Amino acid sequence: MIMIREEEVLLGIWSSAVRNLGNEVRASSSKITIVLCKAAMQ
Repeated sequence: MIMIREEEVLLGIWSSAVRNLGNEVRASSSKITIVLCKAAMQ
C-alpha cells in the first residue's frame, strides 16, 4: 500500500493554487494594460 504524506498533498495543492493565482494576475494585468493604452490614445 502506497502512503502519500500530507505534506506532499498540501505542497501539490499549494503549488497549483500559486500557479492559478499567477495566471489570474497575468490575465488581469494584460487587461489593465489594454485599458490604459486605449485611455492614452484618446
